[in-house]
Amino acid sequence: TVTKLDPTAQQVEYSTAEAPGSVLKYDSVLVATGGSPRKLFCPGANLNNIFTLRTPEDAAEITKIAKKGQKMVVVGGSFIGMEIASALRKKGCDVAVVAMESVPFERVLGKKVGASFARLLQKEGVEWYGSAQVRLFRGNTTVNGVELEDGEVLPADGVVIGAGVLPNTRFVEGLPLDKNGALCVSPLLNVETAPSVFAAGDVCAYPSARTGTRVRIEHWDVALQQGRIAARNMLGQFVPFTTTPFFWSGLFGKNLRFV
Repeated sequence: TVTKLDPTAQQVEYSTAEAPGSVLKYDSVLVATGGSPRKLFCPGANLNNIFTLRTPEDAAEITKIAKKGQKMVVVGGSFIGMEIASALRKKGCDVAVVAMESVPFERVLGKKVGASFARLLQKEGVEWYGSAQVRLFRGNTTVNGVELEDGEVLPADGVVIGAGVLPNTRFVEGLPLDKNGALCVSPLLNVETAPSVFAAGDVCAYPSARTGTRVRIEHWDVALQQGRIAARNMLGQFVPFTTTPFFWSGLFGKNLRFV
């Protein structure tokens, strides 16, 4: 387990069962540690049957209770939340989606496109609670309801939180991070104040080649491409990351493609 990245000393501290407190020196290092699912810190958040989705094991746990007629609440109205809602509805669950946006995908795609997906949700029998936030989860040991800030209570046999991820960068010391905790890098995908430190994937906030605006894309295909470019630059090739991000999503039999 890596416990610390020290860019000044150019070393990584890590521990194993056999060798705790080990140190590894580097000439260049790539931070590609991904992200951890955002959780809700509100009363009842530790009740049973409240899930996040990041691993095959997470999916298996959700599948155990995602049976026909079960009432499932999804928190989050962007890609992961909508894909979860689609999958749960396909299994015959009664699905409600709670999101801060007024329509699905509003932050990414805008209200006009989002409104078309809101109509799709309605057609598929999914309840949409937009411009809403969770106040608390109800239940004794297992969740049985989700109370919103306006006081409305949604019955729930299970809850899946699909509200994005937080970059895994807490072990990195003394480098500039964006508001979400991602490493701020140059077009070469290295940190300008520590050029030997590179980043790719969920931990990487890079300047868009088209607009110059710093962006962070939570998608495996972008991470894969960034890893290739970072590796070339670690070898001294000076190749900027100029790829236009492209990703897709499947919802209720419809295909959404985003460039």
